[in-house]
Parts: sequence; structure tokens; C-alpha cells
Amino acid sequence: MPTRVFQAVTLSCVLLAVGGGMTCCSTPQSPPANQVQASQSGERRAGQMRAMWLWSESPNAQALIENADGAADELFEFLRAPHGREAQAVDRLYFEARNHNNDGRLARLRRVTYDPIGDEDERPALRAFLRRAHQQGVAVEYLDGQAIWLASEQNAKVPVRICRDIVDFNLATDDAEARFDGVHFDIEPHTVTEGPHAGMWWEERLPNGYNREWTARWKRILDSCRDSFAAYEQKTGQHLTLAVDVGADLAHYNAPMRRFLDQVDAPTDYVTVLNYYDNRPNRDGEPSFFHGAHDGNGVVGGVEQNLDLWRHTPVVFGVETGPERIAPDACSFYQEGYEALYGVLDELRGRCRARAGAATCAGAAIHHFGPDAYRQMRR
Repeated sequence: MPTRVFQAVTLSCVLLAVGGGMTCCSTPQSPPANQVQASQSGERRAGQMRAMWLWSESPNAQALIENADGAADELFEFLRAPHGREAQAVDRLYFEARNHNNDGRLARLRRVTYDPIGDEDERPALRAFLRRAHQQGVAVEYLDGQAIWLASEQNAKVPVRICRDIVDFNLATDDAEARFDGVHFDIEPHTVTEGPHAGMWWEERLPNGYNREWTARWKRILDSCRDSFAAYEQKTGQHLTLAVDVGADLAHYNAPMRRFLDQVDAPTDYVTVLNYYDNRPNRDGEPSFFHGAHDGNGVVGGVEQNLDLWRHTPVVFGVETGPERIAPDACSFYQEGYEALYGVLDELRGRCRARAGAATCAGAAIHHFGPDAYRQMRR
């Protein structure tokens, strides 16, 4: 088993109407695909990574990249010491660095409206943003995702192209500080609950899994991206991380995909488990964030169950901080406030250190910067 150390989710609490439950939530060899490399900010002990989703919302990607009205200044100050807590500093961003038109996103592909990755005139500002992040010890993965990418072969070309775009962007400069550190996908096919593809992910299923064709496309996307990144690494020596968001209950409802992602030679460097529970007691009286919740069939999700299930691929645990318009109360720490959130994250670090022999406990990721979420949380 390779040793893994790190280099420098979109709502998951959905009603599974067809599933019957609700869940919150001679040339040098490249390293194994899911062997994550050392961070620009230094190697971190088990459970120490602290990531954050940064969707192009308000402020959007262009405002952040161009520092409009000091948007980037505010962001980087927050990353340095969220709510004034330097001990809670964020060292990895999942950044949607393009703007998109999101109208009808469950029916048609999103249209890019601002592209500092492909547009050479817009690239300098993005490179300056990446340099600033790296100088602060923050790695940046390009974030993107659309559930209907898996619905057709044509749609599945989009994420493959994204990985090639990131490679092309990085190859266009010799300045390693002005490059992305990887790609982070948030696909979540189970969220396709309306439009022409509604429910298809749960039809013609693999045993204990999702739709056969959707699953095959998902695997091909990740394999293709890893091939692109491996070729890039042979040219540059830089390892690009490839990561995906998965539900806390993936092992129960999509076992084939979990097995694929947890291979020793999986294309992904790590997974972010959308462990969207607060810490209220579950039906068994155990704290939900660590021990999961009852979905009608049994207790699923939680830190401990996932650490027992993921044997090879590192796991980062996603935490929801949005209000009820984004996530049900039981799925988010918004109502409890940031003191409660940081208490749980400190406990997570302790549990990860206690499992130091199991390399799969990697840290936490907070969903999401804002608006009306992490940065606006009350004490």
C-alpha cells in the first residue's frame, strides 16, 4: 500500500425517492495515481488538511480574481484566520475559477461566461491570484461539476476537456506558483431529480449501484483525467491532484463506484466525503457527524463508518455550514454556530491522529465560503 501525503459539496441531503430513504447529507515512474504528494505549505499530520469550497457565487470568480472591491483581500484574510482563529486556517481551496450560466443545469450543459483559464487576455489576473494563494500556503484545485455530465457521451466530454484545459493553462507558464494544483469534481448524479434525465441514475442499475452507463462514464472521465495528468507530470515533474466529492452513504447505495475509487491504483488522489450532518445525537444516541444517521434502512455515513470502509484512498470529510435554504438543519452547523463547528473539527483532528496508522484520514473541507454560509456564521 502506498504512503500518501498531500501536495500543495453542492447539497448532498436529498430525498432518494426511488431508493426509499433520505440521507444527509527507464523514464522515472509517476507515483501511484492516488498517492498524494507533499504540500507547498509542508506535509501535514493525519487529519490536518483544511479545505474550503469556493463557488463562483457572490463574490463571483471574476470579482475574486480581479480583487474587485477588495474581494480577494477579504478572502485571503479569512483563509488566514477564519473568525479570527489562526488555528483554523484554510490551506486548500476548491475554486470554481470560471463564471457560468446555471439556468436549467439539470437539463442542459452550463455555458461559461468568464474564462480566465482559456482566455489568454484574462490569464494574468488568475495567475496573480494563484501566486498569492501559494505565497500564503494555500493550494488551489480547480472546482467544477454538473450532475448531468454522466447522462450522455456528449456531456461526458466536458469534464475530460476541463482536465486538458487545466493542463494547457499550467503548461503555458514556467512559474510553478502560477499554476493550479489539481482538479476537484463535484458531480453528484443522485441530484438529478428533474428535467429530461430525472431519476435515470437509479434505472438499469448495477448490483448495489447506480445506472450501469452512468457509472461507466464516471469511471472513464476520471481515468481520462488521470492519463492527462500523468502525461503532464512526465513533462513538468508536478503531480496534479484529482479529487471527487461523494456522498457519505456512497458505500451503501453505490458500492461499485466506491470500490473503483478505493483501489490502490485509483485515478483519484483522495475523495471528499460529503459528511453533511451536524453533531446532534442519532437514533442510537451517538453524535451524527461521527457516527452517521438513520436513513430508514440503517445507520449510514459518519466519520467512523467511512474510515472503516475506505482502505486505500485518503478521505477528507466535508462539513456543511449553509442555512436551511441550502441544507436541512440536521445537515448543517449553521444553526449551531462556528464555536460548535470548530469543536467538532478539533475532535476530528484528534480522531484522525488516533488512526495515524490508517493513511485514509486526511482532514476536513468546509462547504462553503458564501454567501450566507461559513464566513457569515455566528458564534
